[in-house]
Amino acid sequence: MDRPSHLIRVGLLGASTVATYAMIGPARRNGAMHVTAVAARDVSRAEAFARRHGIASIARSYQALIDRDDIDLVYIGLPPALHVHWALQSLSAGKAVLCEKPLAIDAAEARTAVHHAAAVGCPLIEAFHYRFHATMARALDVVATELGALRSMQAVVTGPGPADASDVRWQAGLGGGALLDLGCYAVHALRTLAGNGRDTRCVAAST
Repeated sequence: MDRPSHLIRVGLLGASTVATYAMIGPARRNGAMHVTAVAARDVSRAEAFARRHGIASIARSYQALIDRDDIDLVYIGLPPALHVHWALQSLSAGKAVLCEKPLAIDAAEARTAVHHAAAVGCPLIEAFHYRFHATMARALDVVATELGALRSMQAVVTGPGPADASDVRWQAGLGGGALLDLGCYAVHALRTLAGNGRDTRCVAAST
């Protein structure tokens, strides 16, 4: 049977918790998307994740998933330090990419990914979901039409830290830390509201 022309077939890179509520759940509520396969750092992990979430197929490696013909979009839910490498691999294979935030661990990596996506003509989206919410659209309208010149802005994001010391969010080498976890939402929201074209620089930081 031919698939519907609108169906987007999704492959998951990483058997991650975030994939369950950022991709698997929404795909089930949206008839235009279907999670086709998952790949994890080892096959047994992928198999367990697929059984738990009703995913019909696994790939034996990240690259094997990217190379599949039945994948249109690769969702990257890996630690931040791995995002750009696998985004580049996916884009080079002609796949659209939805990458968990943050897209990259520094500006140079981000530019590399964005330029490559433009060169190959494939979509690359960083998964800041609030950008597409009606509340954010209204906030942007208020800033543009109802306020005067912006003089200062503040954003606060709070939440419990991971209890497990082995969690990737505690590992700097994998892109861990408060800024690249929830903190990037605050930075991204402020820059979006202030205007993406404005120069942004860090003047102070603390731990």
